[in-house]
Amino acid sequence: MTRSSTVVLALALLMASPPVHAESPKVVTNSIGMKLAPIAAAEFLMGAGKSIRDAGADEQPAHRVRITRPFHIGVYEVTQGEFVRIMKFSHSFFANDGPGKSLVKGLDTKTFPAEQVRFVDAVEFCRKLSALPTEKLAGRFYRLPTEAEWELACRGGTDTAFHFGNSLSSKQANFNGKYPYRALTGTFRARTTKVGQFPANAFGLHDMHGNVWEWCLDWYNVDYYDRTVAKDPLGPKTATSRVIRGGGWYSDARDCRSSFRYAEHPLGTYYVMGFRVVMTPTKDVPAALRQRWDSIDTSADPVAPMTAASAKDQPTRKQLVAVGGEDWPRWRGIRGNGTWRGPSFPARWPVGGLRTLWRQPIGGGYSGIAASAGRIYTLTKPKKPADIEEVICLDAASGKQLWVHRYTAAYNGLSYGNGPRTTPTVVGDRVYALGAVGHLFCFNADSGEVIWSRDLVKQEKAEVPLWGFSASPVIVDNLVIVHAGGKP
Repeated sequence: MTRSSTVVLALALLMASPPVHAESPKVVTNSIGMKLAPIAAAEFLMGAGKSIRDAGADEQPAHRVRITRPFHIGVYEVTQGEFVRIMKFSHSFFANDGPGKSLVKGLDTKTFPAEQVRFVDAVEFCRKLSALPTEKLAGRFYRLPTEAEWELACRGGTDTAFHFGNSLSSKQANFNGKYPYRALTGTFRARTTKVGQFPANAFGLHDMHGNVWEWCLDWYNVDYYDRTVAKDPLGPKTATSRVIRGGGWYSDARDCRSSFRYAEHPLGTYYVMGFRVVMTPTKDVPAALRQRWDSIDTSADPVAPMTAASAKDQPTRKQLVAVGGEDWPRWRGIRGNGTWRGPSFPARWPVGGLRTLWRQPIGGGYSGIAASAGRIYTLTKPKKPADIEEVICLDAASGKQLWVHRYTAAYNGLSYGNGPRTTPTVVGDRVYALGAVGHLFCFNADSGEVIWSRDLVKQEKAEVPLWGFSASPVIVDNLVIVHAGGKP
C-alpha cells in the first residue's frame, strides 16, 4: 500500500464514523509474550441499528454506551500454547494431541486458539496470569471483557455489521464461507486457524469475527438492552448462561456480526469456545467490577470424574414416575415451548454438578432426549458399523437399554456427520423418529416394533439438506407433520 492510499484510507475511516479513542499507550507485550492493544475510554452505539438485517431481538434497541476507563485487550485470542503454559492442561479439539489431530496434521497448533474452554477455566486462566510474579510486579490485572468492552473493541470505531463494513467473506475471517454476508460464497475450512491469519480491525485486533466464540464476563439476558445502564454496564447480576461473542469457525457470517449476541452455560465444554483477555492496572479496577469478578466460583474441577450412584441408591422406574411432573415427550417439551410443570428444583445447583445415578454410552449425534412413562428415547449414530443410525429406548431409572432399532443411513458427505439431528416424539404408545437422511419411523413405544416407515428421499423425492433433516416430527390429531423439503 502506498503512502497516499494509506492517507486516503485513514481519511475514509474518519469520515465513516467519529473517532472513539485518542492517543493512548502502545501495545503491551506481557511476560508470557501475549500482545495487548490499548482501547481508550469512549462512547459508542451498542447493539444493532434498524439498518442491520437479520438482527435479533436481543440486539435491540441500539443504545449509547460510555466506557469511562481505558483498557488493553488481547490482540489475538488466547492460544493453545499460552493456555497450556498457564493452566498446565489442554482440552483443545484441533490440537496436535487432541481428538481432532488428524484435521491439523502437519500444523503447529500452539498458535491456534485454545478451544473447548469453559467459562470457569477462562476465568481461572486470567486469575493465574494475574498472579504471576512478573505481572504482579508490573501491576497488571487480567480478566474477561465485559460485553460492552468487547463490542467497543470489535467495532474499531465503526457502526456497521462488521468492522470490515456491511459484508463478510471467508477471505476476511474464519467462518462457514458457504454462508457469507452480502459477499460471494467462499471456503468452509471446518476447523480453527492460526490466530492473526486474517486482517485486523482499526484497533489492531485479529479474529474478532470468527475462529472461536469468545467468553464475556456478563451473564446473558435476552431483554437486557431494554434496561441496561449507559455507563460501564456489567450485565445482569445473575442468570444461567454467560455471554459469548464473535462467532466461530462453523458459524454463518450472520452470527459473526459485531452486535450478535449468544450465550452458553459457564460449565459447558464446547469445541467452538475460546476467549481473549482484558488487562488493566490493578490499582484502577472499579469496586463493582472487582466484586463481580471475585464472586465467580471456579472450583469445579474440569477433569474430575463424576461418581455414579450404587445400584441400591437408584430409584425404580415406578418410583421415578411417582415423583410427579410432566413427561418430556418431544422436542422442547410437552407444549413445544420449553416449559415444564413439576416439583420445584433448587434455585442454584452445586458448582461441581449433580450426583450421577447412571451413565450409558451411546453413539454420536445431536438428537435430544424424549422422556415418557419412565422411558427415554433418542437417536444416535454408532462409530461402527459405518452408515448405521439407531433409535434407542432406555429405562429412565437405571439407564438399561430396553430396545434398539438399527437401520442403514448413508450420510454421503453430510456436514457434521456425527449423527441424527431430530428428537423423537412420543404420543401414547407410539414413538415417531426422523433420521438425518430422511428415514421416518413409527414404533411401538414399549417394544420397539416398527409399525410403519417412510423414506422421504426415495418415496417423497426430498433432498437431504446441508445439515441433514433437523426438524423433529410434530403430531396433530391423526397427522404426522415433518419438514420434508420435497418438490411437488
